[in-house]
Amino acid sequence: MTAHRTMTEPFVAVVVTVPDEYFPDEDDICLTAGRYVCAKLETHLVQHGHTIPDWVQGGCDEDRGVYFESQLNETTFQYTICFFPGSPGTTQNQMLIQYDAVLPFLKRLFRKPPELLPDHPIHETIRSFGNLFSDSRMLTQAQFEREY
Repeated sequence: MTAHRTMTEPFVAVVVTVPDEYFPDEDDICLTAGRYVCAKLETHLVQHGHTIPDWVQGGCDEDRGVYFESQLNETTFQYTICFFPGSPGTTQNQMLIQYDAVLPFLKRLFRKPPELLPDHPIHETIRSFGNLFSDSRMLTQAQFEREY
């Protein structure tokens, strides 16, 4: 008789609660909060052995938030940091950090990006990053699609 191993769905994002002071009224897409989260993420990843390419240090502002990358060994990770709407009637002070592994353009032509299995160490690194905030929670792809 062979043992059946149940595969759990890997995480794809973390939602963190950010202090209200990083959400000024004139900042429609929450870039202030995104930059704050990005700075904390950059420091956290470096402390966990990641390197940050010069071109993306501090994050890159985009139409919907802040883009960021890091490298660990041979793997490049990308992060999208954006506003995450809370339940109606609650304080709207949450940010979402989506993450995934990516390949450089030419390598993508010949192979698919590495899959972040449930036991990949990046998930624990992101979970510990979330713990730096007053509140955080990890999301699987199904949870992300249901809530965002």
